[in-house]
Amino acid sequence: GKPSSAMGAYASRRRVDLEAEPMRVLVIGVEGSGKTLMVRQLANLAKGGRPEDIDHATIPSIGTELTHMTTSKRPVVLREMGGSMIPVWPRYFGECAAVIFAVDAAAPEALASAALELLSALANDALRGKAFLLALTKADAGGQVHPDVLDTVMRLDDLLATQPRQRPFACVRCSAARGDGFVEILSWLSALTAGGRAAPAPVPGVAAAAGR
Repeated sequence: GKPSSAMGAYASRRRVDLEAEPMRVLVIGVEGSGKTLMVRQLANLAKGGRPEDIDHATIPSIGTELTHMTTSKRPVVLREMGGSMIPVWPRYFGECAAVIFAVDAAAPEALASAALELLSALANDALRGKAFLLALTKADAGGQVHPDVLDTVMRLDDLLATQPRQRPFACVRCSAARGDGFVEILSWLSALTAGGRAAPAPVPGVAAAAGR
C-alpha cells in the first residue's frame, strides 16, 4: 500500500482538540535501536508527509528530546530517551500515559540487553496498566534476526499471550526508512488519545512481528 496517503488522513480526518492536554508517550530502547528515526517518521507521517521526506542521518541520543505531533484526536508529546540513560528511565514512567519500546530486529548482539530492559520496564509498578507498544525496528535492514531467535530471546509469544490482559499492548514490525508499520503505530496512538484500549486497525501479532 501507500503509507503516505493512509497516514495523511490523521492530519485532516477529524477536528483536533488543540487545547486538550497532550498525551505523553515515552520512547525508550537500548542504544542504536532506531528510536530517533522512528520518532522523526511518526511526526512526519502524522502531518501528512511521505516516508521519503525525512532525513535519515542520526546521531546517538544523549539526554532526552521532545517531539510534538498530533493524532486525529489530540496533541501528543513523544519523549525520546537515549539508551545511555537507562538508569534514569524510571523517573519518567510516572508521568507518561504510554510507552513505545524500540528493539533493533537486525542486531542479534543487542537482543539480550533489549530483552532485559523490556522486561524490567514491564514489571515496573509505575507503568502498571499503561499502554505499551513494542516496535521491532529496521525491518528494511540486512541481517534480520531469525524469527525463532527473536521469539525466544524477546519472549514474544509469552508477552503477546499475557500482556494484553494487563494493559493495552501491541507489537509491530516496522521500518522508519520505508514507513512500513507506521499505519499501525499511528492507529494505536490515535486510539489511545481517543480513550480506547486497542488500535482500531488490526495490529500485527507475533507472527507478523517476527516476519513469518
